[in-house]
Amino acid sequence: MRRRLVISFVGLVAGVLALTGLGTFVLTARATAASEQHDLRTEAEALAHQSDLVTHPTVLAILKSIGRIEGATIPILTPDGGFLGNLPAHLAVTDLDVASLEAGHATSGHKARLVFAAVPVTLPAAPGYHYVVVLTRNAPPPPGAGYVFLVAAAALVASVLLATWIAGRFTRPLAAALSATRGIAEGDLDSRVDVGPHDDPEIQTLATSINTMAANLAAARVAEREFLLSISHELRTPLTSILGYAEAVADGTADDVARAVKVIGAEGRRLNRLVDDLLSLARLDARSFSFAIGPVDARSAVADAATGMRPAIEGAGLSLAITGTDGPPLLARADADRLRQVITNLVENAYKFARTSIAIDVSSPPGTAGARITVTDDGPGIAQPAIEKVFDRRYSDDRAVARKAGSGLGLAIVAELVSAMGGTVRAVSPVTEAGGTSMVVDLAGAPSARDA
Repeated sequence: MRRRLVISFVGLVAGVLALTGLGTFVLTARATAASEQHDLRTEAEALAHQSDLVTHPTVLAILKSIGRIEGATIPILTPDGGFLGNLPAHLAVTDLDVASLEAGHATSGHKARLVFAAVPVTLPAAPGYHYVVVLTRNAPPPPGAGYVFLVAAAALVASVLLATWIAGRFTRPLAAALSATRGIAEGDLDSRVDVGPHDDPEIQTLATSINTMAANLAAARVAEREFLLSISHELRTPLTSILGYAEAVADGTADDVARAVKVIGAEGRRLNRLVDDLLSLARLDARSFSFAIGPVDARSAVADAATGMRPAIEGAGLSLAITGTDGPPLLARADADRLRQVITNLVENAYKFARTSIAIDVSSPPGTAGARITVTDDGPGIAQPAIEKVFDRRYSDDRAVARKAGSGLGLAIVAELVSAMGGTVRAVSPVTEAGGTSMVVDLAGAPSARDA
């Protein structure tokens, strides 16, 4: 690329120099010829007034030697347009304007580098006959041609040096960027592009983008490893229980077979839930999760989800308070099944940390259309630095878990589902002096079928 840039730049400069030099040469040559033509005509007119003198051969020879005249003759122009006598070398009758000469007018011109002038002198003794003073001279080469050549050569050398510098300035950072991206593609996420303070802004932007991409990929790789380690732990725990109790039952060493089978069933269901959540996240990432977005009554969705979870919550000795489900339908833009899944996951998360109670509220956000669903527990709360991370699938909650529930991926699925339905979800903690956490989901409003 560097060689191509240099060749292109130098070729462009050489072309411009060639066109400029040729144009200058042509214009200068024409100006020189015109000047010589004017001077020669003036000299011919002056000699015409001394026609008796210049007809002498010796005088013509002297004039040719001292006047830089290549050819000088005085032929006679006859009435029929012919010439008696010779014209100067390299000059033909057809080069002269015979009609103007017959009319008594001087004429001049040039033929290649040969400049000529012809001035008629009427012969009184022979009407219709004219002496014609014909002078020729070779025009000198245009002045400054050597100087133009030297300037062009210097400009060409300078263009080579400048093109080499410019090409290097552009290709060096591009080569570094190419090397870094090749390293990243091969798995070396520590590859970086050095950014110099004097690099062009576009090069700096490109280098920064590549470095940011590499840093993000490296962070994603670390997060992926942490996620896999976390999931491996989550999978190993129920599998260990299942295998242990199953072996105990098979060996006949289980003290309470019914309890062992019950534990196996519970851990199996937990394992199945974890696998289902992993599949849900994979489908969300692949954008293959189906959504039927439309008007959904948020009050009814909350009531249905709470009814399904009330036995487990009260069976654990917790109280469940539900507010806002009475009244006219509160329509939100959502998918009914996915919204119930969101509420279930939030209640399940609250169930893990609640000390004594869980509260669910559904309302319309002040000043806006839509629905707000809030699930609150009276657990230990969430430390402020972790508030923004609780919905990250790779986040591991270090709060003390009061009871087992779910797969640990529920909040990540909530964030994905709510975002896909055009809503927002956030965590608020603490909600009281003793702690507690509220998960708040805001959904856009939707018109009813009658309004639409």
